[in-house]
Amino acid sequence: MELSVPILVLLFALLVTLGRVLCVAPLRSPLHTVRGPFFAKFTDGWYFWQVWKRSFQHVNQELHQKYGSIVRYGPNRYSFDDPEAAKIIYGLGSHFPKSSWYSTWASPGSWAIFSDQSIKRHNQNRKLYQATYSMSSLVTSLS
Repeated sequence: MELSVPILVLLFALLVTLGRVLCVAPLRSPLHTVRGPFFAKFTDGWYFWQVWKRSFQHVNQELHQKYGSIVRYGPNRYSFDDPEAAKIIYGLGSHFPKSSWYSTWASPGSWAIFSDQSIKRHNQNRKLYQATYSMSSLVTSLS
């Protein structure tokens, strides 16, 4: 079977693009020095395999023991095992948006402050509720 020139050019372009995505892009990332499993730098396949085996939570702990407090487990997936990092990422005034994981906590078609991924809207609504759950308000309601 003889391939025509346009098909060969297309295949070559596909191989170059695939090589660039798999090899060059991860190495140019500002986070390319974050350590973790080799294939996790290039694909989420490693992570999905661990989840499918139902072993990710144990493997993640082992990765932190091996690589330290910050571990890469996918091209754009990082695990932090540091109390100070938790304050920065999840603390009040954080500029890190919530991941899609939080959307699993909302009922379909409804809104909840916990699962709201919009930083601005979450902060506006939190201000509406925070007085109700303040320590002085709780002490007053219990006495």
